Amino acid sequence: MRHVFETFDEVTRPSTALASNEVRIVRKSLDVRTLSALLSGEQHFDVLVGHSKGNLVISEALYALGETDPQALAHRGKETQVITISARVAMPRAMTRVTDVLGTLDGFGLLNSRLSIRTDEPVPLAWHHTNTELPFHLPVTATLEKILG
Repeated sequence: MRHVFETFDEVTRPSTALASNEVRIVRKSLDVRTLSALLSGEQHFDVLVGHSKGNLVISEALYALGETDPQALAHRGKETQVITISARVAMPRAMTRVTDVLGTLDGFGLLNSRLSIRTDEPVPLAWHHTNTELPFHLPVTATLEKILG
């Protein structure tokens, strides 16, 4: 469904329109283009963390980097850890340090996940949301502290 919603970006933000031969439609999203620009620069990233749709943005930006600059992707794969929260999505093979986090009650995240990808860090009694003021939240800070040590 995300591909359908990417079209809304095109309609509501005409200034973001790109030539059809420049990028695939999913990569026209402002989020993906912004992260792609950051990843193709000289900035160093130890960790990339996404939640739900943010995981898809990270994935698309990394795949785009692999298509335009495979050496840069290989370098990122060695230096950058990717942590996905609340949706397991495919990352390029060059990204060797990927940790997938999913709450044990998160049916929504499971619905948006690739079933072939295992959960590396299941969070007991956590649903999809991260609001610490609500019950069954996924405690992001504590989970990241556990993963990153």
